[in-house]
Amino acid sequence: MMRPGPTTWFVGADGKGAGIDYDLAQLFAREHGSTITIVPADHTAQVIEAAAKGRARIGAGGLYREAAESKPVKDPSIIYSSGYYEVEPVLIYNVDGFKPAGWDDLAGETVGIVDATGLDSVVGPVRARHPDVRWNVQALSSGEGGQAAR
Repeated sequence: MMRPGPTTWFVGADGKGAGIDYDLAQLFAREHGSTITIVPADHTAQVIEAAAKGRARIGAGGLYREAAESKPVKDPSIIYSSGYYEVEPVLIYNVDGFKPAGWDDLAGETVGIVDATGLDSVVGPVRARHPDVRWNVQALSSGEGGQAAR
């Protein structure tokens, strides 16, 4: 199961699957004498849940493993590989408008946050320290609309 997206897996101009996660999954399958079928997922939580419940053997596509020291492992049946790129949550704002110097400058303002990204251990403490910020949690499905590639 894989989240489609421009940096993970997408259908290329030739109608075939492409992207770093797609390529890695294909290489893994080939090395093990197997083939894969990509099942698209709308969000990271769906990938992790499918793996935990045995509906997916491998999950990929922008997954984030929370730091081991932040909380205990939710499901011991899920094994993460080592990462091959890092993700850092950032605050994005319009450069032509208000430029916050820190979170305190955002008291009374609304900040959008994407739900089910796996970044709760990073974003949660920020939310707790800044209760005057209005947090607008948004579900964000895959950027590719669930197009399947095989």
